[in-house]
Amino acid sequence: MPKFQPRVAVCEMSSLLTLDQWKDRVDALADLGFQCITISGENPFAWPHWREVANYIRERDRGLSMISNACRISDYDATYLSEIGTCTISLIIEGLKHGLFDSTLSSIVSLKRSSIRVCVITPVNKINFEELPLMKTLLTGSGVDLWQLEVKNHSITPDQYLRFMEFVGRSQNEYENERQMMKVQMTFEASHCMCNECGCVIRVKEDGDFERCS
Repeated sequence: MPKFQPRVAVCEMSSLLTLDQWKDRVDALADLGFQCITISGENPFAWPHWREVANYIRERDRGLSMISNACRISDYDATYLSEIGTCTISLIIEGLKHGLFDSTLSSIVSLKRSSIRVCVITPVNKINFEELPLMKTLLTGSGVDLWQLEVKNHSITPDQYLRFMEFVGRSQNEYENERQMMKVQMTFEASHCMCNECGCVIRVKEDGDFERCS
């Protein structure tokens, strides 16, 4: 039998809508039968009402996930996310030289301490390519569950692409043989809405409009 994939919606959180308006969007998605709702945006944790929206999603008995750029998530917020029953937190980390890399690693440790599944998304390019082995070591050590590597056309050189495929192949083999706990997967287009992993079919944009995922 084919694996069941829940219908997933993504909300790009912003201050363009009020808290009540975001709750209305959550109600509409729940009434349409979406089982999982993901809060996303550049940094949804910076929005003052994200906790209320997250809790309201759970009150509507929907699965809850969040996607954010690299950021600091406090122990308090990690505990809160665990208590309301968050499925996954996904963090976009572009490389070791990113200013928030260390604080994001601390966030991951806090989230794992609260038993929350963590995914890291890294857009691979010519600059951060050589950092991937060390990033893998650091992310594995912090307890990341899934590392999603994104490659776009011409984002790396042909030589780097061959080495990248070997790197991913070795990493997947280590995971399958239980020599590492972090799963590594690759995608060939940007998919920050996690369409590949959990079947996103609709997105609520910053202004509240609905849009189908491509």
